[in-house]
Amino acid sequence: MTEARSLNALQMRALEDVDGLLETLANPDASPEERMLAASGLGKFREGRVRDALVAELRDPDFSVRVECVRSLGKQHDKQAIPPLLERAVELESSQEYRWVLSSLAALDAREVEPLILQELTTWEMPRRRWMAHLLGFAGSRSAIASLREAARVDRVFQRRWYYRAIWRIKRRASRG
Repeated sequence: MTEARSLNALQMRALEDVDGLLETLANPDASPEERMLAASGLGKFREGRVRDALVAELRDPDFSVRVECVRSLGKQHDKQAIPPLLERAVELESSQEYRWVLSSLAALDAREVEPLILQELTTWEMPRRRWMAHLLGFAGSRSAIASLREAARVDRVFQRRWYYRAIWRIKRRASRG
């Protein structure tokens, strides 16, 4: 019961206490759940010190803390988070965490992520290809359309809508300027 109250108190602090969240995230004695919630709560604050703290925790021993740090960096829309996330993507090279890094880079509209996503699009694991097509819809350029068309050509009819939706998003974004 104490742990549940602690997590609820942490969630309440997320509304106003940046310093408390930063302290909890950096505290190695805090439970992984508390540090994960702190990382999640920090995603809505767009400050340099918050970004730096989240980047510092990208190599945390706990998977859930690392993923929440990656997701929070994507939520902040801070372009200065792109280089550390790209560096992390190169280190990971295909894992569940890697896909979260790609998602955050796509949310940050990082053009450097397109080749990484296109590489993942060629894998034969259906959920991953579908998710990569979705990300290309947000971060891809016109040069990705040919790869999306090829993937739609060889994939099942039911899955083609994901590729065509991504192509439509890329064209719409390009026409808007």
